[in-house]
Amino acid sequence: MVEDARSHPVFSKLKVTGDVNIGSYIGVPILFSDGSVVGTLCGIDPQPRHFAAQEVQYMQVLARMMGAILEKRHGIISRTLAPANSTLKATQSMLQDVLDSGKKRQTQLPVGVSGQSSARQIAIRPTVLLVDDSPVNRKRLNDWLSEAGYSVLDLKPPYQASQVAQIALQYNAALVVVADSEPLEERVEFVRQIRHNPALLKLPILYMLQQRVNSIKAYYAGASRCLINSVDQALFIDEARKLTGQS
Repeated sequence: MVEDARSHPVFSKLKVTGDVNIGSYIGVPILFSDGSVVGTLCGIDPQPRHFAAQEVQYMQVLARMMGAILEKRHGIISRTLAPANSTLKATQSMLQDVLDSGKKRQTQLPVGVSGQSSARQIAIRPTVLLVDDSPVNRKRLNDWLSEAGYSVLDLKPPYQASQVAQIALQYNAALVVVADSEPLEERVEFVRQIRHNPALLKLPILYMLQQRVNSIKAYYAGASRCLINSVDQALFIDEARKLTGQS
């Protein structure tokens, strides 16, 4: 998202920004079910503006629907056509739910109005990505987050920062929970690479430490908050809610 294209260090220098009169821009990747990116669903406004959370949700759902339609129409993976149909029906239903909720609230949110609570208002649970090498820890954190009302994507190792970044954008993730690994430098570098994506600079990252001394490296790499792995459920969920604006 670019809220003010004319002052953006990259967009302001593009000829198309002036030719098309782009004041602000939002783009969401269109993906097939195998994770391959096939395009981008874009929206522009001639005026600089803030994109509310619900508007991002609209774009997210439409992009998923377009990916399912394209995958079905072109028969990219014919043997998985049934899952593509299922995805299409699910995204159509999700879009209708979002639109129905928006009508009930008469929601054309004005420019500059924050949509911090819109995820709860439209009954879409905040998505959390879970990155942890330990099956035991993953299950424990997964259970805690699910009980607290989050939708958890339990990613299995090995982890690649580029793939996790793509998933975070695709699902409009509200939080990434990352746990220490051995060697520590690999997981710290993983966080650093996530932060290299301009679209994820503000994405909250909760880093779970094996040793408190590692927090310096984690914060330096871009972690938003660090907790010890042995933390209790109440403190963990409290921090997750603070980071996702649910508290």
